[in-house]
Amino acid sequence: REIIAYQNHENLPQLDEHIDSIWRTLFAHCECPEEGTRNVVAECLGKLTLLKAEKLLPILRETFVNHTEQQKSASPYVRSTI
Repeated sequence: REIIAYQNHENLPQLDEHIDSIWRTLFAHCECPEEGTRNVVAECLGKLTLLKAEKLLPILRETFVNHTEQQKSASPYVRSTI
């Protein structure tokens, strides 16, 4: 969380090669029943999306749409985190 929270466009290249694996790891924790964990995940997803909007915003949007279309089967935890 701290590494992501304090990133900016100047030092982004250091994190750039790890963004995909960080993104997958964060989404793996979207279904955590603990609200505090989901809040941290949401914060990190938002920060990463702001840093790499051209790449991550379409992915985030697609994920949200997919979960919204499948509301009955989608986890409410995932929907609230996204």
